[in-house]
Amino acid sequence: MAAQRTDGKPERRPVGEEEISPDLRRRLRIAHLTLWWERAWRLAWPLPGLLAAFVALALFDLLPALPGWLHAGLLAAFAAAGLVALWRLRRLSRPDLSEAARRLEKDSGLSHRPLQTLADHLDAGADDPVSRTLWQAERRRLRALLRRLSLKPPAPDLARHDPLGLRFVPPLLLAVALSGGWHDAPERLNRALHPNLGAFAGPAPVLQVWLTPPAYTGKAPILLDGQSTGQSLVLPGDSRLLAVLQGGHGKAQLFTDDAVQPFDALDGDSQRIETTLGKGGRLLIRQGRRRIAAWTVSVLAIEPPSIAFASPPEADREGRLRLDIEGRDAYGIAKAWAVIRRLDSPQAPPLSVNLPLGGAHPANLRQAAWHDLTGHPWAGLPVSIEPAAENVAGRRATGEAVKTVLPERTFTNPVAQAIVAQRRILAATPERRQEVALALAAIASQPEGFGNDLTAYLALSTATFRLVRDHSAEAVPSVIDILWQTALRIEEGDRPAAQRALDEATRDLEQALAEGAPQAEIERLMGELQSAMARYLDALVEQAERQGMPLLPDDPDQPSVSAEELKGMLDRMRDLSRTGSSEAARQMLGELRQMLDGLGSALRGGGQAGRQQAEQAQHALKELQEMTQQQRQLLDDTFRRAQAAPDATGRMDGGAARRRDNEAGKADAQRQEALRKRLGQLLQSLGDLGADIPDALGQAEQAMRDSTQALRQGETQDAIDAQTEALARLQEGSRATAQSLAGQLGSGMVRQGRGSGRDPLGRPLQGGGDGEDRTVKIPDQAMTQKAREVLDELRRRAGQAERPSFERDYLQRLLKQFGL
Repeated sequence: MAAQRTDGKPERRPVGEEEISPDLRRRLRIAHLTLWWERAWRLAWPLPGLLAAFVALALFDLLPALPGWLHAGLLAAFAAAGLVALWRLRRLSRPDLSEAARRLEKDSGLSHRPLQTLADHLDAGADDPVSRTLWQAERRRLRALLRRLSLKPPAPDLARHDPLGLRFVPPLLLAVALSGGWHDAPERLNRALHPNLGAFAGPAPVLQVWLTPPAYTGKAPILLDGQSTGQSLVLPGDSRLLAVLQGGHGKAQLFTDDAVQPFDALDGDSQRIETTLGKGGRLLIRQGRRRIAAWTVSVLAIEPPSIAFASPPEADREGRLRLDIEGRDAYGIAKAWAVIRRLDSPQAPPLSVNLPLGGAHPANLRQAAWHDLTGHPWAGLPVSIEPAAENVAGRRATGEAVKTVLPERTFTNPVAQAIVAQRRILAATPERRQEVALALAAIASQPEGFGNDLTAYLALSTATFRLVRDHSAEAVPSVIDILWQTALRIEEGDRPAAQRALDEATRDLEQALAEGAPQAEIERLMGELQSAMARYLDALVEQAERQGMPLLPDDPDQPSVSAEELKGMLDRMRDLSRTGSSEAARQMLGELRQMLDGLGSALRGGGQAGRQQAEQAQHALKELQEMTQQQRQLLDDTFRRAQAAPDATGRMDGGAARRRDNEAGKADAQRQEALRKRLGQLLQSLGDLGADIPDALGQAEQAMRDSTQALRQGETQDAIDAQTEALARLQEGSRATAQSLAGQLGSGMVRQGRGSGRDPLGRPLQGGGDGEDRTVKIPDQAMTQKAREVLDELRRRAGQAERPSFERDYLQRLLKQFGL
């Protein structure tokens, strides 16, 4: 019975089942698939072409730029074309086995359809031996032909169906589009599939978006709307997004790279959303199927600050530790501190010392401060000091640790030495408290040893009582502190305590000025500073009398600082803060503190030896001033001689003029050489004093040497250049030497003359307010009075009700900046 095809017609087998070998069966199956693919591709090729064309248009991002109705129309056209292409597939029919055999015979170049012949049977003459022999020979020939069967690759013959070659256009467009739009292909495809049909959906909704950076950045919020779509934004980390949508239809949503967040409904047709932007990416706001706006946001990571020592920690003659730090942060440093650890006992809890910032959240920090740690039990022990900082965002960082020995104080009074020895025993072995109490009682029983100081006696008695009667954990630490303060009082009177109070008052006032505290708070702190300053001056006078040396210079020509002058500086600081000149007030506060430290340094110079060193330093500075004047005079003489040389040549014989000029040059060379040798001797004396010799003085000595050589050779212009350089370096070296000696021997003992334009501490006078030293310009009395008059006028106008409200609001904002 004949096989049936899928279309109901009988299918004639080209080869008998007994004649089909596995290899032939495989070849027929491949031929069958080849025919089916060729038919399918001839019918279906427009479908992938349409798909490639649409993807290319989407990647070119052309469709969203079209009007919404045209965008939607193109989408409908593509969809209709796709349906037509699919409808063509209904004509696809499955090839039968005879067609596959015919394709195999054709590709193999076999004629007379040998595969069909193999399916035939011998009917007539089947009993004839000759016919049967011939038939079998024919079949053997046909089977031999089967070995030559081959199949060519599929050939759908699209050129006949597409003579214009339109099938190549979509792939080319797709390749070009992929080269430029592959990085955000999903977003472009999404925009291409969603036309903006706002004109048909009613009025466009109103969108407002606020991107608020964190408060610590000091940056203003960014306002966006639906018209700013497509912008690229850069924001700090942890910025907040607030979006409010009014109007439109449907629920709005915020799409980010990793989440979809719905808006919250408000009254009426308003919606809002508030979230934190943790990372960058694309922000997209949609309402229903309407695309409202989209932006690309880059979020900057918050980095920790950098902190380091600008110079190694150093100690002064009193044992105070100077910590000079520098740091940077993009948004400001909130606090800085130093962590001190014992090197011989790493397990001991570290000591933390807060460091001043010199301003409110500085982005670039450079601040040095003195810290008195001589009273700490670790004084005299090897330690490591590590700077640390925290920025306004809460990120912390540490710098490189520096190894040093924590400064300790040296006591010369025997009673103070005994008290400090007992304090050291108590700090190391608290269980020996009874032994220490007996020793302290013995010291207190001889008050004449510490000058019958009632305060010291009461302190020793209190310490003894606590060691004997108080067994709490706080007793020993409190006694350790009492003993230290008592030893300081016996050694130097009330000055250490007064200096500590002055340090605290200065630090509090400086912080208040830097942070813009209210004027009432600044007035209170200035009152505390004035009280601490009066106490400190009294302590200095007492110490000066005890050491038998004057606090102020004996020479009436030497400038001095009186209590009235210090009070005047404090009053000027108060006026500056009232007029809003906080930075100038801070600088004047620093100068005031330097002057007070200078007075204290003068007393710490050490009696007669200190006065001798100060006299040597003053003599060295006087020598530098005289040398500077002589160098200036030599420069003037050389310059005048150079100008007079042409006139002299015209009035007398040329040879005589040259001889006279040579003689004058040799005389000037001798003067220059004498100045150079004098400078060399001065440098040696400065080295004996232990002062740091400025590089400028060495450069001045070399310039003098060049001037001498030029004068001897008659090179007047070269000599003038060298003398000018020597004069400039002498002036620079004089200033640097004065500052070096003031810091080493006490600025109160190293002073310049009254007419030098410098104050008793060797610093440039600021009264002129010219700001030539590149510091903050401090207003003089006239400027301060003018500022006060301007403030009074602002107050008067702000209180006039007849003025417009916007003007009075503006005046109030101005006054608010000054805390008024």
